[in-house]
Amino acid sequence: MNQEENFKLEEWEAAVGKIVTSVVRVEGELLLKYEEHLSRKMYFKEDVTVAKRLNRVESLYNEICGQTSQSDKLFSAFREQVKLRNLVAHNPVYYDNKSGGFRITNSQSRSKFVEVAILQEDAKQAFRCCTELTVLLRVWAKNKS
Repeated sequence: MNQEENFKLEEWEAAVGKIVTSVVRVEGELLLKYEEHLSRKMYFKEDVTVAKRLNRVESLYNEICGQTSQSDKLFSAFREQVKLRNLVAHNPVYYDNKSGGFRITNSQSRSKFVEVAILQEDAKQAFRCCTELTVLLRVWAKNKS
């Protein structure tokens, strides 16, 4: 791998890392909500997905704090970030000389080309979205429970 390819790989790694850490930060908040209102054991049941956990916490939030357009927007946006995280974290990545960039191969679209610049923007969006949802959940913890 030449120096330019190595630099692109470092950019890719940083973007993927930002997406993954943004999502897992919210997952930590979901765990805290389970511990507070449901149970830690329920959180870690094998058949409980991130989507199911989020749905339960969103229902609790709406019940305790009231449903708002802002909270609906944040919960919905997080669902999209989980899809993005799953794409970049659970699928093979390789450098393609013909396109001069990295490719993700997944079972749904067979082969999806993702440019580093687009992934970096997606990572910034994931960070913003997940930070806002984390704040919403933390404010709930301090002011609403």
